[in-house]
Amino acid sequence: MDDAPQVLPERFELIREVGAGGMGVVYEAHDQVLGRTVAVKVFHDRSPETIDRVKQEFRVAAAVRHPNLVRLGELFEHDGSLCFSMELVHGVGLSTWVRAGDHHARVRAAIGQVAGALAALHRAGVVHRDVKPSNVVVTPDERVVLLDLGLAATIGGKALEVAGTVEYVAPESLTAAAPTPAIDLYALGVTGFELLTGRTPFDGTPAEILVAKSQREPPTTTGVAGLLAPLDDLITAMLARDPRARPT
Repeated sequence: MDDAPQVLPERFELIREVGAGGMGVVYEAHDQVLGRTVAVKVFHDRSPETIDRVKQEFRVAAAVRHPNLVRLGELFEHDGSLCFSMELVHGVGLSTWVRAGDHHARVRAAIGQVAGALAALHRAGVVHRDVKPSNVVVTPDERVVLLDLGLAATIGGKALEVAGTVEYVAPESLTAAAPTPAIDLYALGVTGFELLTGRTPFDGTPAEILVAKSQREPPTTTGVAGLLAPLDDLITAMLARDPRARPT
């Protein structure tokens, strides 16, 4: 494509845009050095603070290897923007995959596999900070893969601004608490709740959701008929307002 050099370095032959969000745009591209197709994320934020943070967290996260976690490639800057390459995962979105089969069994499998990816990140000292259904893809062989490490942060590091989608943000994040693994478990709980019920635990505008999380207790059950008690209990435990009450 003629505009590929304007969007990505000449090394990458731009194929198409595959997704966009508040942090940046993800493209499918052919890496002419490695000879394979990859995904490349280009960040919107060009501030020195964001660039320094992403560089630091990328170096840690890139060393983590787990079958349920997208594999990161290289970090680079292009035309003033920070970019990184990563494994291009072919598959369907998590919500689509869950609806296409045994609903409860697939939710249980998805939670287990994503939890494994998060455990690997947490052992390396990193939290994901953006766990949600749209950041999970399921391959044809039913490998559940957690994507997008653009918001990753060091466990116990400097308190950061609230980031991510408000429905999945843990209550303690609203007070600018230092990142902990518990915030990822909260987001995983919201993800499980949504996959089962079709909605998130708190409804309303973003402002209303944030207020509700800080003032109200979460649901004590998903309310889904026929759901096995251990799965129902696990999901609601991950939604605990007190991070110390969530499972590890």
